[in-house]
Amino acid sequence: MNWPEFKICNCPLDSWEDIVVNGDENFEDRTTVYYHCDLCGEDYAVVDYDTNEVLYLHPMLAVGKTRGE
Repeated sequence: MNWPEFKICNCPLDSWEDIVVNGDENFEDRTTVYYHCDLCGEDYAVVDYDTNEVLYLHPMLAVGKTRGE
């Protein structure tokens, strides 16, 4: 997965980060990647590092709203 598909805020790209969490307690100790905007303070997606399974989507993404819509 590529983080731009998760970026729906209008914040600058340099405020966007992906955070790898080893043994994430929120997701059964999996290794996860949080796609996060520092300015918004929002996690827009959480993905399993090993399988690329999407474990969490921000509600705006979950209803199909993406950039440009």
